[in-house]
Amino acid sequence: MRTEPIHHGEELHIAFCFNEKVVQYVLITVASCVRTATVPYHFHFIYPETAETLLQESFHTFEQWRHTNPSFPTCRFSFTCISSADYERLPSSPSLSKATCLRLVIDRFLPNLEKVLYLDSDIFVTDSLLPLWETELGETVLAAVEDGYIRPGCKGFQYLRRVRLSGKYFNAGVLLMNLPQWKAQRIGERSINEINAEPDRCRLFDQDALNILLNGHWICLDDKWNITSSRQPHGSNWWKLSPWGCPSPEKGIFHFMGPAKPWSDRSTSRIRFAYRDLAREVFSKSFIPSTSLIQCLRLWIPIPLYRLIRFILNPLIELYKSRKRKTKV
Repeated sequence: MRTEPIHHGEELHIAFCFNEKVVQYVLITVASCVRTATVPYHFHFIYPETAETLLQESFHTFEQWRHTNPSFPTCRFSFTCISSADYERLPSSPSLSKATCLRLVIDRFLPNLEKVLYLDSDIFVTDSLLPLWETELGETVLAAVEDGYIRPGCKGFQYLRRVRLSGKYFNAGVLLMNLPQWKAQRIGERSINEINAEPDRCRLFDQDALNILLNGHWICLDDKWNITSSRQPHGSNWWKLSPWGCPSPEKGIFHFMGPAKPWSDRSTSRIRFAYRDLAREVFSKSFIPSTSLIQCLRLWIPIPLYRLIRFILNPLIELYKSRKRKTKV
């Protein structure tokens, strides 16, 4: 693929690190960025060789969609394909791919940039990223949002105690990165060493490693720049029966952490409606897979009723499981 030259000071730089399993989801995130852009964006794709073919095919479809919307700001794209040998050197686990650690060495692939905004592949953008980009970093390595799950209190406190941290803990799905400082402080190399040295402490891999290394020395962004699943508004398909339709998503960056992705049956986020509409617009009406009858019925249950059913059924399910375990013994 052709890589276009970088002109500094003209564009907002956004980077994605991914593998072949999430190529199309990355492009949906890019589409959400483009659709809300108020200035030119320059997207940087960093991926292993195994994603090359699918990315070429999917990017062609994406470009057809983008050029049918002349009102969008002019955006540019750069492609960095990582060799299999280099890719295999990155750490991985059964639940986390090597691609998640590509962001640790992102400074190697973007040597001429002062700053870059890194985004995960399971993100939906509903506002201009310019105010986020204009955050002053100074000598600070990065700016991020405090994690919606791992906060002081309840289970968040337990996790912080396990990783031996007492301050705020950020989510690594959205990172505004100071690349010269990142390189000077050898953040990537030190993070990989931390993962290899203490795998039990770094169960969330690079996110844990970065929080351990920086230990509070990062800029805390407004929550709107990384709204994780636990803080997203819920909504069932009953919205479709409303004469006003599903309300427009709030402004910000929505991050679908965990298994409840907007393209899956498990998501109850109201934002999934806007995500799926855009996905079908960019690719095809059949892009989101069809669901089973039971899942279809569940998605039509109003959220308060769904929560009541779960409240009633969960103890019964746990009782059934415990009896089944005793029977086996």
